[in-house]
Amino acid sequence: MWLKLSNMENISNSQSLALISEMINKAKNNFSENGTLFILWGIVISFCSLFHFIGAVFLNESEVAYIWHLTWITGIVQIIYLIKTRKNSKVKTYTGNIIDSIWLVFSLSSLLMVSLLLYQLQFSSVFPALLIMYGIPTILSGTVFKFKPLILGGD
Repeated sequence: MWLKLSNMENISNSQSLALISEMINKAKNNFSENGTLFILWGIVISFCSLFHFIGAVFLNESEVAYIWHLTWITGIVQIIYLIKTRKNSKVKTYTGNIIDSIWLVFSLSSLLMVSLLLYQLQFSSVFPALLIMYGIPTILSGTVFKFKPLILGGD
């Protein structure tokens, strides 16, 4: 809820502190909700990478690349999750805006890169290139949140 400057003059010190505390708590809740998606994507990408590696090296199966379709399902789950949580969220933090921008740029860049690689029939280059690119926004997000496991996960 936005308060006009004229209304701010009538707020007591205790009301002002309560308002500040409420805003900080909302920002904290926003941060903890973001962790769910990082964990979800970390598990999915790790699983797909491991399954693809084992299938390609030990089983010599060319069809193992289809495991990456799991990321499309995860993307749909993420969109549904974000729609539900954004309806309840009334506070948009500066940190949230930065993280949203980082992942938007990653998504658009990845889409462009995959399109170019597929156009040039470089199928075997798609997954390694995406994994390398995936590390960039992960490290940046870890840096913004000052969360070392996320930084290390992007390495």
